[in-house]
Amino acid sequence: MSSKKFQGKTCVYCGTPGASGTADHVIAREFFPEGAKRANLPQAPAYRQCNNEKSKLEHYAATVLPFGASHTESRTILSDIVPGRLAHNRKLARELAEGLAAHFVSQDNGRSWDIEMTLPFDGVKIARLFQMIARGLAYVEFGIMLPDAECVVHADFLTADGRSFFDRVFEGKGNKTGERNLGNGIFVYDGVQSLESPQLTLLRMSFGAMLGGDPKARGARVSVVYALTAPRKMSAASRLVEFLRSQGV
Repeated sequence: MSSKKFQGKTCVYCGTPGASGTADHVIAREFFPEGAKRANLPQAPAYRQCNNEKSKLEHYAATVLPFGASHTESRTILSDIVPGRLAHNRKLARELAEGLAAHFVSQDNGRSWDIEMTLPFDGVKIARLFQMIARGLAYVEFGIMLPDAECVVHADFLTADGRSFFDRVFEGKGNKTGERNLGNGIFVYDGVQSLESPQLTLLRMSFGAMLGGDPKARGARVSVVYALTAPRKMSAASRLVEFLRSQGV
């Protein structure tokens, strides 16, 4: 799609009318290797300042998440692309090197042990990126805007209890996207929209990276982000979003 098609439109990220100056790839091309897997990625109108903010978050995520990824392109991205990114971001490379740790883990109650390497990651940056992606996908899939003045949006990894609760929503009624698989597993998502309130949506998204380090669930590994959006006028739904945001569940 030509970026001109998206100029002068409402920005999907900040909701400012007429502010978009470019087309933004909702899931950045940076996450995908060169070639066909970068084709036909969903796009949305974006204000340049929002696009720049999202680009910084994407660069961070595209550098860190491949270390925990297991999709078919993960080894290629980790060996051929990530080193170049780290060479251009010495600060991040230093942070990752200083935070690198190794510990023993067992999957069979202690009969055998493996060495697991862990790296630190900034959960706030990852959550903020997924929040912006959720706004973009809501536009692409459901044709809706989620401006802050009208809606609340929360996106984060969830504990097992949280995942169980929200997975049941996908089994009920609603306007469903079905599973979308971009780049053969590099980014996978599905979503459901309320039939009665268009801005009430739930998205499940994953870059195929297993992450840990949650102080609320030590030893747990998570890979799927859930994003809940709700209109502020729906007080119960919006309060739930604000509760999730405050608790980080």
